[in-house]
Amino acid sequence: MRGDASLGRREFFRKLARRAVPSRAGRAAVAKIAADACRNHQVCAAVCRTGALRAYTDDDDAATGVVFEAAACTACSECLRACPERALTLIAQGNDIDRDGPTILTRWALRECHDCGDRFADSGPGAVCPSCRKTRGLARTHFSRLFSTAGKERT
Repeated sequence: MRGDASLGRREFFRKLARRAVPSRAGRAAVAKIAADACRNHQVCAAVCRTGALRAYTDDDDAATGVVFEAAACTACSECLRACPERALTLIAQGNDIDRDGPTILTRWALRECHDCGDRFADSGPGAVCPSCRKTRGLARTHFSRLFSTAGKERT
C-alpha cells in the first residue's frame, strides 16, 4: 500500500517539474517573448543548455536583453518552465525555420540608478533600480504607518 502512495507522489512531483509544458525535444522551434510580460530576469537564457537563448549587452553598453538562435534550439522547453513571468513561448516549426542567425527577442535600456549608482535594465520611466524602488516603497509604507498612527494618538 505504501509503495502505491509513494509512486503517486513521485508521479505528482514529476508532473509538477514538467509544469504541463509539452515536450518538443528534437524539433526545431522559434521563440517568442511577450514584451509586456517580460521583466528581463534572463532566467530563460541562464537555463538554456544549448545557448539558443542567451543574454546580451550592446557593444556601446546602452542596452541588454535576450537573443534567440533557432539553429541551436532543441525545443526542450526548459526555458518555458524557468520563466517566472511565463512570457516565453516556443512555436514548433519543423525544419523549415530561418536559421540565418540570432534574433533579438528583448531590448532593455541600461541606466544608472539615481539613488545607488548601479546600472540596471528597465523598460519603465523610473530613474531608480528595482531594489531602490522597493526600498522606497517600504520606507513610504512604514513612514505613513508610523506617522498616521502617531497623529491619531495625539488628537
